[in-house]
Amino acid sequence: MQNKLQNGEGKQLSTMDEDARLLSKRGQSVAGYNVQIAVDSKHHLIVAEKVTNDGNDIKQLAPMLENAQEVLQPEDLVGLADS
Repeated sequence: MQNKLQNGEGKQLSTMDEDARLLSKRGQSVAGYNVQIAVDSKHHLIVAEKVTNDGNDIKQLAPMLENAQEVLQPEDLVGLADS
């Protein structure tokens, strides 16, 4: 793990989980993952999911909508997101 930091392969290092990154949760920094899901509004079933260590959700909405559209094949698709 130390070699990764010394070789410039990352700015963060978790001794418990090498893939985890510092994320902001309720005003505190925690090591973890960013989980995205897409849900069918009629049956409330998860139709798409993605787990990433990217601390920002901004790049996640479009791929989730595309995955949900591929699975559900609806005429119209409504996407909701938090900020």
